Amino acid sequence: MLRDLGLDDSPAPADARVDPRRPLSTRRGWQDNLFRLGSHGGGVVVLAIMTLVGLFLLIRGFGAIEKAGWGFLGTQAWEPNSGHFGIAAVLFGTVVIALIAIGVALPLAIGTATYISEYAPQGVKRLLIGIVDLMAAIPSVVYGLWGMFWLEGQILPVAQWISTYFGWIPFLSVPKFDPADPLATPTVFTASAFLAGLVVSMMVAPIAASIMREVFSQAPIGEREGALALGASKWGMIRSVVFPFGLAGMIGGTMLGLGRALGE
Repeated sequence: MLRDLGLDDSPAPADARVDPRRPLSTRRGWQDNLFRLGSHGGGVVVLAIMTLVGLFLLIRGFGAIEKAGWGFLGTQAWEPNSGHFGIAAVLFGTVVIALIAIGVALPLAIGTATYISEYAPQGVKRLLIGIVDLMAAIPSVVYGLWGMFWLEGQILPVAQWISTYFGWIPFLSVPKFDPADPLATPTVFTASAFLAGLVVSMMVAPIAASIMREVFSQAPIGEREGALALGASKWGMIRSVVFPFGLAGMIGGTMLGLGRALGE
């Protein structure tokens, strides 16, 4: 066979030179030691900075509580001129907005990341990746202006209709709203935690979807093929392999996007 291909299949001569086998060594070189030192040093610096920031906030926070009292955490009034400070309303609003944003953004981000990483054709996949990454890079103030000047006007008629016909349900009722004169009371709807939560969810969803997409794409190919070989459907493979593998990325991406949105 080798001769047909023009190759020599004769055995090597007895005195042919054979390179000696190189000894294997597990000893780290200076490059490995340098990289290890740099990575450990970087980790220590990051932890030290986070610890110092936490100590600074803790010390300053206790100073504020000593001056304003523990009522600072349970009082709604914020009156600098009279020396009364309370963040109860701010804390409550932040928690409510965060819950609404997570409730809207989490399913949207999971669905987007799953479609891009598992179902989208290659051309559509590249397009959607670019769009999602572009949305994740948009400044938060742009989303805020979008919510103020466009989303608010679109939500107002829907909110008034829901309050008019379903206001008998406690969590759908809007205080101080007169269904007989809806034009006189629009501000009770615009000062809405639900509206703010929708805007925040639009900030959170692209960031969370980008991180989830990257994590989903790293799911082991062997486990994917094993699930399919055992008779699992495409969705069954995603549910039993991709989602458990990407659980940490799903939580981390959502929290990262939420932290950025609420912080700004």
